[in-house]
Amino acid sequence: MDGEICRLPEVRISPWDQGFLFGTSLFTTFPIDGEGRIPFWLDHQKRLISAATAWNFPIPKTFLLFREDRERRKTLIELLRKNDLSEGAVGRYRLSPGEVGPGLPGKANFPNPREILDVRPLPRTKSAVSLVVLSHRRNSSEEIHRSKNGSYLNTWLAHRELANQANENPLEGLMLDHQGNLAEGTVSNLFWTRSEKLETPSLSTGCLPGLTRAWVRNFCQTNKIPYAEGQWPLEHLLQKDLDSLFVTNCVQGLVPVQQILDNQGSILRSFPNQQPNRLFQKLSANYQKSHQLTAS
Repeated sequence: MDGEICRLPEVRISPWDQGFLFGTSLFTTFPIDGEGRIPFWLDHQKRLISAATAWNFPIPKTFLLFREDRERRKTLIELLRKNDLSEGAVGRYRLSPGEVGPGLPGKANFPNPREILDVRPLPRTKSAVSLVVLSHRRNSSEEIHRSKNGSYLNTWLAHRELANQANENPLEGLMLDHQGNLAEGTVSNLFWTRSEKLETPSLSTGCLPGLTRAWVRNFCQTNKIPYAEGQWPLEHLLQKDLDSLFVTNCVQGLVPVQQILDNQGSILRSFPNQQPNRLFQKLSANYQKSHQLTAS
């Protein structure tokens, strides 16, 4: 085809959805019980509204996010029934600024925001996980603190690396930041205990300020439990005085870590007795109570 130009037909996405094109959708994930109730619903609502406000796009008052508890539960129960999930499910609720014109939006208004709710079966409860140190590093947040948003490539790549690991136990990936400091799991925040003191990576590592992470922090502050956030290298988890390690998220709650593995499957540290210390047991028991009391 020397001297000729091969012209492709113009390819356009219509409508131009801001959330999908530029990763600016917001989302939150939560368990839904058989009665359509969501634990810590007000916290999920507050986080979404705060992020949407910071991003300068409105949320219509007709969206599920603002519906009265009874009306929201009715909608969720119907959704569960249609998907044969009457015993409960995991919900993922997404907000997108919606349709915009072509190109980057700049200061454009977002007149057509969208909401999307997906449901899937509840996962099997994990009694413990093995934590795999991944080569993919947690990137830094574009914001002051990371929001749960559609810019998810970094975590997706970490998930893909984790999927290549083989182990008889449930696995979770451990991501370090670019300085080599402990950051978070692929779908969880990270905590460990030394006697009666609790430690967790600070938000400066790029980790998500998860809702369960916030619950743990607030519980420690209320009950005067020594608590510290900081920057620590991986070697910090291999020290002998560390007596309990666990991960947290809104779906699984607090889950003990049984082993720390490198990305070749070699064991770096084991917790063979699977007997979390008193502090973990106290946190776990009180979280379950709060989980039930806050469902709405």
